[in-house]
Amino acid sequence: PSCLQCLRRWEGDTVCTVCGWPVCNTKCQAGELHQLECQILARCPKEKIPDFSSQQKTGHSPNYAAISPLRLAILTRSSADVEGRLRLLMDHEKEITADPQFEDLWQTPVIDFLTKEFDSGFISNDIMRGIGLFCTNAVSMFSCNGRWVFPTFSFLSHSCISNSRFFVHPG
Repeated sequence: PSCLQCLRRWEGDTVCTVCGWPVCNTKCQAGELHQLECQILARCPKEKIPDFSSQQKTGHSPNYAAISPLRLAILTRSSADVEGRLRLLMDHEKEITADPQFEDLWQTPVIDFLTKEFDSGFISNDIMRGIGLFCTNAVSMFSCNGRWVFPTFSFLSHSCISNSRFFVHPG
């Protein structure tokens, strides 16, 4: 697991006092990124919060896959501008759901977790759209942990054969 705010590797000693998910400290708990999902994750009954300590030992945290689709669903709902830009992007839902690993990677730990384990306030279509947007449009930053969705960049690189490159330039 990683801290939901700064994305540093979670050391296993601090969880958010509101939602129970991994953060580095109180500063990260109060951070803008984590605040997007904190109140929604706090709706999850304590007994259904994933056991991040044991997941840290195994190196496998399947419920972490819920964070990016949830954040995309939240942002889509909370901003007409973001919703408009994300509406332009492909999500390749049919291809993603046809993957033989879809059930283990996305259905159970993400869609079912956010729609059946507790009431996140989102329906499966909202979460599936977030999964599709993430899988189709997210880019990795090699100097940082995590992946990001940049709608304008994704729209510019809309061909099924990548037609754009990006560089991270310090300063």
